[in-house]
Amino acid sequence: ATATTLRDTRECWVVVTANPDGLWYTALGATGALAPYRWRKNGNPSDGVVWPPRRDWQASASHYGIDLIRAFGVGGGLGGPYDSSSPTNRYYIGPAPDTQPEALALQSLVANVQPHLLISLHSFGNQRVLSPWAWTTASPPNATALAALGSQIAALIGYTHGRFGSSYYIAHGTFEDWAY
Repeated sequence: ATATTLRDTRECWVVVTANPDGLWYTALGATGALAPYRWRKNGNPSDGVVWPPRRDWQASASHYGIDLIRAFGVGGGLGGPYDSSSPTNRYYIGPAPDTQPEALALQSLVANVQPHLLISLHSFGNQRVLSPWAWTTASPPNATALAALGSQIAALIGYTHGRFGSSYYIAHGTFEDWAY
């Protein structure tokens, strides 16, 4: 009865991919340090380098695009160990927050749907359920509730749980922090 009640009284939205350029690049199937399963940038030109990239991964792979994990206007910009203002860096945050079409599309969806619960999954597969904040080690106001929920989800799928900024690393401009 619980599953039926949930189905009948809730809406569930699934965004299959928030980075179609990265998904396409992943399909190329290269290997090495910048293997596609680690691809995080979109295909928007940065510093005059255009899409699609050459197949020479080491020479050109990180010289275009914006890291969509850091494309949202929250957390103050640079300051984390993987935040970069250099277009050739794989963690390039872009020219300004909230300018990438993929980020704007997610923001529009969240504004229109106004979800009560949002779970973001990433293809990198670090086997962690991470909750806000990412831009600081400080706790959000409802940290206890987030920890309880995150721990339950992690236990069900065999992952570990922690707050992003205190158990992983500091990252500015994440979708999860923006949506929080």
